[in-house]
Amino acid sequence: MLQIEEKGIVIKIHFLSRKVIILARKVGGLSSGEIASGTVVNDLSKLYQNIISSDNKKSLDDILRDILFVLDNSHMKINTHIINTGEQMGSTVALLFICGKEYVAVNVGDTRLYCYTDDI
Repeated sequence: MLQIEEKGIVIKIHFLSRKVIILARKVGGLSSGEIASGTVVNDLSKLYQNIISSDNKKSLDDILRDILFVLDNSHMKINTHIINTGEQMGSTVALLFICGKEYVAVNVGDTRLYCYTDDI
């Protein structure tokens, strides 16, 4: 399910016991932030599709490494677009990848993920 909101793009994908939730928000005040957010969501969605279609089960450490690699590449794409077009853009990201009872959580910028438990 892809849901586009005024302040960002939210994508929720469910496949068997693996789930990913990605929130990418444009950086305020920049004219083309939705392009940056869309780039990040698209790149992370491709990674997720690759992970679930692979017969090779990856460890969460490998998945985290892949996520960070994709985010770095997205950043380079966005910077190249800025240089080539002069458009001002940026994106924050919060991602939660759930595999069974384990998860990987990543955030870039000021979009945060919080985990609340019964102890709080």
